[in-house]
Amino acid sequence: MPEANPCEPRTLTYAELLPYLLLTIGGSFQMSVSARLKRARSSCLQDAGSHDLTRELGAFEHTLWATDCIEPHHFLLVVRLERLECASFDENRLRAALAAAQRRHPALRVRIACADGLPPRYCPVDLPIPLQVIRGCHKDDWRVRSVQELTEPVDADRGPLLRVCLLLGEDASHLILTVHHAIGDGASAAYLMREILEFGVDDARPALPALPARRSVEEIVTKAPDCPPPHGSHSTQMRATPRLRPTVTSFEIAPDILDALVQRSRLEQTTLQGALIAAGSLSFEGVSARILSPVNVRSHLPGIVDDFGLYIAAAITSLDLHAGRDFWQVAREARVQLTQARTLPALHRRVAATRSLLADSQVDADIYASYDSLRQELGYQAVLSNLGRFPDIVRPERGPYVSAAYLLLNGDAAPTVGIVTLGGRLSVTMTSISGADDAAWFQRFEFLLRSAGDRRS
Repeated sequence: MPEANPCEPRTLTYAELLPYLLLTIGGSFQMSVSARLKRARSSCLQDAGSHDLTRELGAFEHTLWATDCIEPHHFLLVVRLERLECASFDENRLRAALAAAQRRHPALRVRIACADGLPPRYCPVDLPIPLQVIRGCHKDDWRVRSVQELTEPVDADRGPLLRVCLLLGEDASHLILTVHHAIGDGASAAYLMREILEFGVDDARPALPALPARRSVEEIVTKAPDCPPPHGSHSTQMRATPRLRPTVTSFEIAPDILDALVQRSRLEQTTLQGALIAAGSLSFEGVSARILSPVNVRSHLPGIVDDFGLYIAAAITSLDLHAGRDFWQVAREARVQLTQARTLPALHRRVAATRSLLADSQVDADIYASYDSLRQELGYQAVLSNLGRFPDIVRPERGPYVSAAYLLLNGDAAPTVGIVTLGGRLSVTMTSISGADDAAWFQRFEFLLRSAGDRRS
């Protein structure tokens, strides 16, 4: 009997559906805490014991894949490496680190297959993560290369959905991860970067154990399979729209100023993220502002810690900026709205909305229309993606270490800002295709952030 093709859509058997049924009715039975935790963790698994990602895309993954077919929506994580000796650098060691990471994370060894009339699904590929090493680079060349990486699509049909570029220089080197958004988020990229660097520095370090394939966020939080869009869905023949080359601008907040900003945020009963959104909103100098901020939902996903996957949801703060409201009033309001957006009921509502969007999109034209209507409905004026503190990496007494990190996102007409904290320093990077208007907004944003940490403000 021929072996079943994991990329061949098929009807689930009763035995395969049974776990979902048990998850639905199981809450009526009394269980020990350990049994509940074990069940919760197992509910995140795609299939028991499977280490290959072979499922259909979840609703959010599907949306990001479909929009990427229209215009690139991948993102970059860039780290600056000090003390990386160009002359003695061993490219094979970096390739070995990438291979080890690929063996560990199922999402790093897939492509996205979509036959006409069938929902897209992940399919394993036996291809290494593409790596390009460029020597003789200067310390600011990473900006030019980042623009090139943002402009060049990630080939989802072929896979893998990640590529790596190392810019080697005498002053500093930069390692760039380019990630298709349908397989991962910023936190996933940061954890992966840590794995690659720690393995690459210490070749005696044992490889981390392989992780199981996970279900989509929607399946985990709703405890029910995703409802695929109706047959006759869009094909892979969608033509990408012409893409303007983005500009990349950045600034850094020094540790003393960042510490003052964090302390002031606590005194004002808000958070650093609340202050960031307040600065971004007030920089538009209008009576209201809407900011889109990805939020990490791993706290709702038992057993998922440093897995590589898409474990975020989109939160939008809509803030009233009428005269008389000061910076910290706006920051407190932003904190309240973000806290509400992170709750499980809010996540359920976003899942339902995304599934509804896909269910209404049955042909190619619908995908374009849905994409445009979604942007208009959300109506955000900027994207602020705060990665938070970069994962700790043990700094060796000798050899290379990370001195800075930058998050760059492909956006649309709105300014798109990636924010990372490393070594007590805040790196803020804007990707823009709108020129002078966004540049002026970004300057006001920087000024407000620096001013907010001043206790006299």
